[in-house]
Amino acid sequence: MNNKKYGYIVSVLFVLLMTSGCASEKEPDASDTIHAKPTETNQGNATKEEDAKANPQKEVLIIIDQTSKPTEGNSFDFVVKQVPEGFTLAEMEWNSKKYRIVNTVLEAKAHGANGEDGFYISGNGQFSGFIYPDTMRGDEGEVVFRFTNSNGEEVTWKKNLTLMLLEKEDNAANGVIADDKEVVKAEPMKEIFVIIDQTPKPTEGNSFDFVVKQVPEGFTLAEMKWNSKKHQIVNTVQAAREHGANGEDGFYISGNGQFSGFIYPDTMKGEQGEVVFLFTDSKGKVITWKKDVTLNSSATSQKESKKEVVTVNPQETLEVYMQAIASQDAEALVELYGGSYQGLRNLFPETDLNDKHALVKQYLELGPKVSLKEILSRTEVSKDVYTFVVAFKNEDGTRFGVREFDKITNTFTYTVKMVNGKLKVMELPPYQA
Repeated sequence: MNNKKYGYIVSVLFVLLMTSGCASEKEPDASDTIHAKPTETNQGNATKEEDAKANPQKEVLIIIDQTSKPTEGNSFDFVVKQVPEGFTLAEMEWNSKKYRIVNTVLEAKAHGANGEDGFYISGNGQFSGFIYPDTMRGDEGEVVFRFTNSNGEEVTWKKNLTLMLLEKEDNAANGVIADDKEVVKAEPMKEIFVIIDQTPKPTEGNSFDFVVKQVPEGFTLAEMKWNSKKHQIVNTVQAAREHGANGEDGFYISGNGQFSGFIYPDTMKGEQGEVVFLFTDSKGKVITWKKDVTLNSSATSQKESKKEVVTVNPQETLEVYMQAIASQDAEALVELYGGSYQGLRNLFPETDLNDKHALVKQYLELGPKVSLKEILSRTEVSKDVYTFVVAFKNEDGTRFGVREFDKITNTFTYTVKMVNGKLKVMELPPYQA
């Protein structure tokens, strides 16, 4: 087990307590639309603990980590290591000459769930950071964290920071792609750059990845096609997003657009055809990009081995999920888990970012060996959303708890939600402090 990673996940736990908020910009501009998501880095290559104190008597310790994470794009991670007794995180801010982005803890949790830009907190508090668009690369500013207590008192922590400028991404925009991936230019005057990557991925089965790196101003991807003598597969962007969520064959887009590709059955191995991308603008104009491709004949399908876990009601879903935690069954957990995997991808960057089973398995190995002790309460939030408060027990039968600053938390909230017609649990298994 990697002790550094273990320490990282344990430290991230301390970002749990939160509330509500807003986001704004200083100089509004069409190119400066900001949302929020995860991860921060320091100005070096290694994670560094910033022993920064808003006040020598206040004892605020925060880690800012800007270590480059190729799968994550523009982002940095942050970890709140220590705050004065009775204080909790209330608000996070990025402040520069060009941008001002403010998010409450409640907004950050929402970003962690929906993948929007800005400050985010996800995985029941395990993962936290700040995601920003290309327009903010290299921006010099100040990151600010505000903590409050029940008496309305406030503690503020600040740090000057320069947002990372990712050389690999910049080169890609200029038509120079690292990692020997293929760059294809559709038409000299149309300025469309697309990467097609057919590097074999045993854990992914029959698939290839694609990345749209550049399109003319005002145009967006509308439709993707596979054309051959035997098959014609056409998916809109909306259909691709649905495939990204439910794992169906065809073109898919997932992770708020970070991951995209085409999944096909064994019967299509070795097939020769054409990949077609259609881009449209607000006036209805269409630009088409095409490339001849031979589908990998060496890819291996995992459809046959995939475990199908079907549940019929929210409590049963939760109970089966808890059984999978107790038995350390990564495959069953993947089938029942409906939340984001981005935090796990940050935690295990060397693992294939699409191999959900490997990511969950590694996460389980870092966590405690616990099982469900009891369900303490159940709340119907809406027709398709339920929350449960549960307690866990250790292998010796004692109640499992996590230390948060000066107190022990031994109850945990889990959400069961209908996702694409199936009941899913939205939070990861518990972690050890």
